[in-house]
Amino acid sequence: MIERLKAVPRLLRLSRVVLSANRLGRDLKDHYDRALWLQKGAIKSLNAFQIKVQRQGDFPTRGLLVCNHLSYLDVLVIASQGPVVFVARSDVSGWPLFGNLVKHAGTILAYRNQPIRSGQTALEIQTVLSRELPVVLFPEGTTTDGETVGSFRAPFFQPAHNASANVTPAAINYTSTSGNPRKDICYWGHHIFFTHVMKLATVQGIVAHLNLGEAQPCCPDRKESAAHFHKEVSQLHRELKSCL
Repeated sequence: MIERLKAVPRLLRLSRVVLSANRLGRDLKDHYDRALWLQKGAIKSLNAFQIKVQRQGDFPTRGLLVCNHLSYLDVLVIASQGPVVFVARSDVSGWPLFGNLVKHAGTILAYRNQPIRSGQTALEIQTVLSRELPVVLFPEGTTTDGETVGSFRAPFFQPAHNASANVTPAAINYTSTSGNPRKDICYWGHHIFFTHVMKLATVQGIVAHLNLGEAQPCCPDRKESAAHFHKEVSQLHRELKSCL
């Protein structure tokens, strides 16, 4: 009960940040303006929860950035480091409160099991990749508990091949001075969003660790790219875990 009471100020701060960001983001049209708006909102949201970010490596200014996926916090952590465009599952746009943020940020929505719309998604990714703005996606296609990096889906790499874009591998992990990062920070399995956010607000001393590799060209085909960059991200992930 005492922990929940302590969480209230953080939740109120986060609510104010999200509501204010939604108002400011409604009329933005340009991808770069939306990306800058998202970066500012991400920094404010992390500050509301007193989450620190420790980054290793240079953040890309263009191309594709691929990373393992542990939580909705990953989006805020990565967005806080520079202007980017995310690729996310289409159902995320329907999340209460945060759904509008997804729309205002210019997020490219991926529609599973809809081949026609999947082609549209790939074209949108390719269009943004042709500009000087990074596209971020999580090739595992789902969140995990952070123990290992799940296999990467090859179709995610096709737009990068079409645009001849470089790919930057990245890995993310979390530590905290209270709670259990695997259960209280990672959002996976049967977690319920609002219940998880409430618990997250009680966790103290959260640090997000982001490890970035070197930008590299794609392999000859998308399956090779998926396998190669899975190895790269897995190595970056192991480096993070060995230091934490």
